Amino acid sequence: MLSDDIAKRSALLLKEGAVMLPETCPICGSPLFRLKDGRIVCPIHGEIRKLKKQLEGREEKAEEVIDEVIDALKEKLKLIIPKIEGGRKAEAEEVYTWLKALEVALNIKKNLKT
Repeated sequence: MLSDDIAKRSALLLKEGAVMLPETCPICGSPLFRLKDGRIVCPIHGEIRKLKKQLEGREEKAEEVIDEVIDALKEKLKLIIPKIEGGRKAEAEEVYTWLKALEVALNIKKNLKT
């Protein structure tokens, strides 16, 4: 359980725009935070350099996966284009569904970069 001091420092980091990470400090077990400038910090020990390199590798892998999803969605939409000419409601709903999925994937990719 977090002590009041750790909770206050964590709240301050969040208020300043830091993002809480699922990883914990290897020294004390407190939650880690990514600052806007990309540094990873523990509310008790400050910057954690070694873990930053590990997290960057995970982000690169996540971006590769989301790029594959985006490419697959684009291909699916290309296959649907001939159906649009029929102009039926079912085709319109299918196009809408795939476009929404593409929009979500693009937003995820955008958020990975911030």
